[in-house]
Amino acid sequence: MSSVPADIVENDLKIHDNNFLPPGAVYFAEVIIPLALPKTYTWQVPSHLLHAVAPGCRVEVNLGKNKKYAGVVKRLIKEKPEFIEPKEILNVLDAEPVVFEQQLKLWEWMAGYYMCSEGEVMAAALPTHLKLSSEAILIYNEEYGDDFSKLDNEEYLIAEALLIKKELKLTEVQLVADIVHVYPLIKRLIDKKVCFIWEAINEKYKDKKENYIKRCVAIAGDTLVIRDGLVYVNGQPPLLPPKSQTFYYVETTGQPLDEDRIQAAAEAAYVKARPLDNTDFVYQWRKQMARQYTLRALRDLQI
Repeated sequence: MSSVPADIVENDLKIHDNNFLPPGAVYFAEVIIPLALPKTYTWQVPSHLLHAVAPGCRVEVNLGKNKKYAGVVKRLIKEKPEFIEPKEILNVLDAEPVVFEQQLKLWEWMAGYYMCSEGEVMAAALPTHLKLSSEAILIYNEEYGDDFSKLDNEEYLIAEALLIKKELKLTEVQLVADIVHVYPLIKRLIDKKVCFIWEAINEKYKDKKENYIKRCVAIAGDTLVIRDGLVYVNGQPPLLPPKSQTFYYVETTGQPLDEDRIQAAAEAAYVKARPLDNTDFVYQWRKQMARQYTLRALRDLQI
């Protein structure tokens, strides 16, 4: 078994003393997200959070259009990434780093050694309650009881909702609290042991399915003839399944056969159609053809 290199324990990533940053300084943060991403991504540190962001702290970030995650800041940098416009960090979740800088270096080494991403290492290393995401579910802690007198107004609203529903999605927390950035609120509730995070385990295995096209119902040497929409093999008609419908009758009420009624009849034929599997085409296409045949037949009657 390989040992960790000696330089891994050197604290060569010094925590930036943000109190001495020059006014108007622009910094960016490399953030590790607990996902199997090919690399770390960069977010801009807004000026009002510059004093709070440090390596090892968790921050709330947007990834994609609607996904939110609690990622760990790996390092602060001054250089803006090329060819992209970084989004801003939404919130800082920790007053002090929850991951030491030696651990961040260890994660980086492990990702290289085991040929995985730093996000996968983070997902395995951090406790569940530190890995918030928009898919997370809050579960009410029954041991807390129903005395919410020590909670503030926002915490009280969520605690009451959890007491009633027993679990809430993050989107539901946003609706109940009527705020957008709920991660700091959730962190306070978890710290007070009002609730905990439930991490769903998704079954990744799925049955493999392949589509096959039925080309023919006969074999070499057979004669195949199509008559009135039915396939005859060696002069024998096909075996029709029970309740199959192959003919449609249209009975009018004496009203003019205008285009609106023709369209209505074609739609009714489409809904009711149960076409046989006697072509190379999919079932939905064959139902569509029932509509088209009805349209053409009724338009021929107009003439």
